[in-house]
Amino acid sequence: MALTDFQIKKAKTKEKPYRLSDGGGLYLSLTPAGGKLWRWGYVYEGKEKLMSFGATLRLDGPVWDFVERRLS
Repeated sequence: MALTDFQIKKAKTKEKPYRLSDGGGLYLSLTPAGGKLWRWGYVYEGKEKLMSFGATLRLDGPVWDFVERRLS
């Protein structure tokens, strides 16, 4: 299930880092310091990889287009 804007804004920090899944390997990583980082875990040539999109992900532009194509 895709994360909503409301869920992302209301996510609270905890003592340890944790993830909120958005589906298709995309997740929001929350750090104890209050950081919210978009990351995408995938497999390439049999090896697990991790791509980071940064602290904010606009809901338009090339990055979001890539994410939408990947999840469809």
